[in-house]
Amino acid sequence: MHLSKIHPSKSRISSRADAVCAIILFVLTVTLYGRAVSFGFVNFDDGDYFFENSTVAQGLTFSSIAACFTQIVSGNWHPLTMLSHTLDAELFGIHPRGPHAVNVLIHALNASLLFVVLVKITARRWPASLCAAVFALHPLRVESVAWISERKDLLSGLLFLLTLTAYTRYIERPSAARYTHTAACLLLGLLSKPMLVTLPFLLVLIDFWPLNRVHSWSELRRSIVAKLPLFGIAFIFCCITIFAQQSGRSVASSELLPLIDRLGNAAVAATIYVHQLIWPQQLAPMYWHSSIPPGAGMPVSRILLASVTLLCVTSLAVIFRGRAPWLFVGWFWYLGMLVPVVGIVQVGWQAHADRYTYLPLIGVTLAISFGVDALRRRGKHWAICVHGIAGIAVVAISMLTYNQLGAWSSSLTLWKHALSVQPPNPLALNNYGAALTAEGRNDEAILAFQQAIELNPRFSNAMSNLARQHLARGDDQRAKRLLEQSLQIDARQPDAYTALGGIYLREGRPAGALLMYKQAVERWPDFADAHYNIAVTLAQQEMYQESLAYFRRVLELRPEDAEARSAMRTAEHLAQVLPTTGGDVPTTQAKP
Repeated sequence: MHLSKIHPSKSRISSRADAVCAIILFVLTVTLYGRAVSFGFVNFDDGDYFFENSTVAQGLTFSSIAACFTQIVSGNWHPLTMLSHTLDAELFGIHPRGPHAVNVLIHALNASLLFVVLVKITARRWPASLCAAVFALHPLRVESVAWISERKDLLSGLLFLLTLTAYTRYIERPSAARYTHTAACLLLGLLSKPMLVTLPFLLVLIDFWPLNRVHSWSELRRSIVAKLPLFGIAFIFCCITIFAQQSGRSVASSELLPLIDRLGNAAVAATIYVHQLIWPQQLAPMYWHSSIPPGAGMPVSRILLASVTLLCVTSLAVIFRGRAPWLFVGWFWYLGMLVPVVGIVQVGWQAHADRYTYLPLIGVTLAISFGVDALRRRGKHWAICVHGIAGIAVVAISMLTYNQLGAWSSSLTLWKHALSVQPPNPLALNNYGAALTAEGRNDEAILAFQQAIELNPRFSNAMSNLARQHLARGDDQRAKRLLEQSLQIDARQPDAYTALGGIYLREGRPAGALLMYKQAVERWPDFADAHYNIAVTLAQQEMYQESLAYFRRVLELRPEDAEARSAMRTAEHLAQVLPTTGGDVPTTQAKP
């Protein structure tokens, strides 16, 4: 690696200046995002990842740590992220303030570390500071920072930057220990979020620029061969991720979303992200895939325009790789890191997502920052113009970020915002209905659920939520029809089984109720309410001895559940006193 020699005294001055810049960036980031600490949970994966996750609720124990390495959450396996949530629960309890604060601090640390890494490998402070500032303060970062469930973005981002740091240290003085350190950082990053599978490719890119280690095909071969162990680690995690997502049935089938539609959406999404970087408006937590349901599709003209745009920029990056290497590296940084989340393997129903830009758009920002730096260095007047425009841009994106943060303060504000800036989609309407239900605005919630079902007649979750509204109004028959229809579409709804079991109990069909509760337990072994309902139903049928195992399981999952503990004591007493003849049925009722 070619690096200019710096006089020791100047190096010390430079180090102090870099440290001051990093600290200022950290403070600005914490100040801007600090309001997120007062936000609540949102009904968008936060339950799965945190406040309804029985593993996380245990805090740090041997069993919870082991469970973090075996648990697949929302179709993803990321044990280090789950460990961080479990640590949050240990330190702060099941409360949003602590996790939000941790998210803000990690993002601020990432911003400072990005600046330090860029200064180290490019020896250019001004463009490094601009790139890091845009990364830190841009509205596209709001989703990753203000959403507790996106801790995986922040952790993987931290370990991504630590991998770059470790790799540059290895290049300065190669050794087995430093290479192992690089591999270990990559491994930990993949354990946080498998999006880092293309990081070895990025290391090859930075060998070209700014490390200036690749000048010929033979040097390129050596660079790739040197990273084969890292590519091997990434390949293993690709296999694990595909297995986890298929196990969680999160991957959209080719019938629902054909490959040609995915490729078209990938091209459009890649251009949308760059547009959002430059003009961050109408940001939302969900951008519905235009090809769901099948037959809708995206206009061919839009796909062609996006494809031609990508091809033109890619061609320019290749043509000018000698004169503007930052454009070449930045653009392929962006494209390479976008590959795992661009939707070729479609997970979920989104066409694209703000959170997917957390690391990829650093590449585009890098290219822009070093491009305007080249203009800045043309002369005094250019420097004044560039500094002024850059300052205005940073202030503007900070103001937009502050406003965007407010949308994430609660579930209600989040989905109200989403519906105001994007065309209505089933998920946003369903989650808005759930938020309205939590506020007691049931008539509005019913309307939202009905609209979600109209947009997607096979939206099982909205059917279940609408069924609960009918249950609350005492309309068991309408609720039963919706629940049965919902479970025919998607059998992975434990709550729907318990609700249907409650209806069967009221109809005098305890055997049918038990079947529903047991199916819920089979699909979600840690579903405490289902275990409780089985125990109570068995006790009501005077099967006290059989009920005890289910009561004990409830208390394993919820040790503080006084109601379950009292009911179990009653069942234990009756099992001893009346083991065969029966007796008074406990008055405890199953939970809906």
